[in-house]
Amino acid sequence: MNKLNDDLISLFKNKIRNDDKFAGQLWGALTNVTWTSNVRSTRFDVGLTFREAGAFIAEVRDNGETYINWYMSEEPGVVTKEIRDALASKGWSVILPTFRYTTTKTTTSVTMDLRSEVDG
Repeated sequence: MNKLNDDLISLFKNKIRNDDKFAGQLWGALTNVTWTSNVRSTRFDVGLTFREAGAFIAEVRDNGETYINWYMSEEPGVVTKEIRDALASKGWSVILPTFRYTTTKTTTSVTMDLRSEVDG
């Protein structure tokens, strides 16, 4: 996660430290998605667990919090326009998963496309 980590810190360090709402939104934007970057013809794909995303935010905030303070702080997989656009300026794009869920008790299948959950 080094390149993504570095880019997030360069873009948002003060905001992560001082804005709880934004820190929660960033947690949501780092979970249940894959961030991808092509740098000098090398592709980087980064996906964080809920715990890893929370630990990153707690580490940047550096005030005694742990991952659990940020775990499920916002809806996972929702990327705000602000976060998406800022990371795009550093060469990152987000890949949102498409889930297919089929129940065994009925004949109904539900397909959910989480790409519609991108804010903006």
